[in-house]
Amino acid sequence: MDNQNARLAGGEGFRYDLLRRQPRFGLLVRTQSPGEAELLPAVAELAVLGPVQVLDAGNHFDAIKVAYAIRHITPDLKTASENLQIVRAFTCIEVVKGLQQTPAGAPLIILDLLATFYDEAVSDKRSALLVEQCVTQIRRLAAAAPVVASVRDDGPTSGPRSNLLQLVRQAADLVDEESLRLTQAQTRMF
Repeated sequence: MDNQNARLAGGEGFRYDLLRRQPRFGLLVRTQSPGEAELLPAVAELAVLGPVQVLDAGNHFDAIKVAYAIRHITPDLKTASENLQIVRAFTCIEVVKGLQQTPAGAPLIILDLLATFYDEAVSDKRSALLVEQCVTQIRRLAAAAPVVASVRDDGPTSGPRSNLLQLVRQAADLVDEESLRLTQAQTRMF
């Protein structure tokens, strides 16, 4: 897979552009928030259309917000809710297992993918290996349906784990970086 990422200017365009691409692995890189404000409405929209899988790697899935978003689209909350498959992962090993056990074919939203990979209880080498395993599984899943992951850009900037975000960024077909948009906006101001 070539490592040239398409960088888009906004969340809405990012979401809809992703659905037209193959293979389709999109990455939202955010400076503080792990992107749930943008991804939870997308989960609701996808659930109204059919099955959607969510891997919550950072404990950010808010079922009430998703239910409200579904209600704004359709009165049939029951059917849309039945289309949701949610897996919560509390360790980086559970993130890998969650991806390995996810069947290909339905869109997958991963909330705060790298949240648990900076845990000091896991060695640096093991953490990098587990991220590589995640990337392999994401590529497998993206070959069949869109995969969108959010990550925070607040990990270490130096040291052995400073490359974890770069490993995921290089695997993505589309990257939406909040810091890039902020820099562009600041440049336009002057």
